Amino acid sequence: MEDGLWGKDYVLIRSADLVVDAGGDGVKSVETEDTSKGYVMSESGSLEILAAMDGIDPETAVTISDSIHSNGTILISGGAFNIASGDEWRARGQ
Repeated sequence: MEDGLWGKDYVLIRSADLVVDAGGDGVKSVETEDTSKGYVMSESGSLEILAAMDGIDPETAVTISDSIHSNGTILISGGAFNIASGDEWRARGQ
């Protein structure tokens, strides 16, 4: 099983249009000793991930500076997250 994009200290994707098809994790950063590292960051462009395991698997954090879209499920488990939107958003039924 192979991971798609893999980085020890971090993975930074900037101004790129990528498709990752992985038998393991799609994008992974593995630094465990330095808490300022081990992150995955995506700034502009597009990232499509098809993965048998986790789509994005950092040791510390994920930062996405543009938007998130899924035709399936987006699962965020554990940790904290902030969502800021420039568009008006209303929950269904309101």
